[in-house]
Amino acid sequence: MRVIKLGALSVVFLFLLVMGIGLLFPSNVVVSRAITLQAPPDSVKSLVFSFAKWETWINQVQPGYALYKEDSLFLGTTKVIRLSLNDSVQVNQWNMMDGTKMISTVRVLPVRDAKGQASSTIMQWQFEEKIGWWPWERMASMMNDKMLGTLMEENLAKLQKRVEKK
Repeated sequence: MRVIKLGALSVVFLFLLVMGIGLLFPSNVVVSRAITLQAPPDSVKSLVFSFAKWETWINQVQPGYALYKEDSLFLGTTKVIRLSLNDSVQVNQWNMMDGTKMISTVRVLPVRDAKGQASSTIMQWQFEEKIGWWPWERMASMMNDKMLGTLMEENLAKLQKRVEKK
């Protein structure tokens, strides 16, 4: 009986220890990348703010695979909904089939020269995800920057090639 009690207390203690460590991890994860493009802001905005043109610079959006509607995009099991769009910022919500939701914010900002002309463009792209309280969810979120950040960098490099060759 004593061994069973010791085993049960050990399991409870380990569970509480893992939960406590998990709570030390952040509940909100932001993955962000930025790039300076040697192109006018309008040429960047035309590609970035239009779902129909995402296939020209986002590798995960394949021609014929994506379904576009006015303010939404369907990528297989992922639905992207435009939440807001103004002159320099677009905010989208990415809904995954497993229930995960991420907010994507894209900022396209002009870099002005001494004469006030937009000589280049800074594009800042970020994904924000709220993480549940389970410790394995929070610990797994440490990989978000490695996995999502790498894809973002590849896509931004492809965008850079596209807008700078014009």
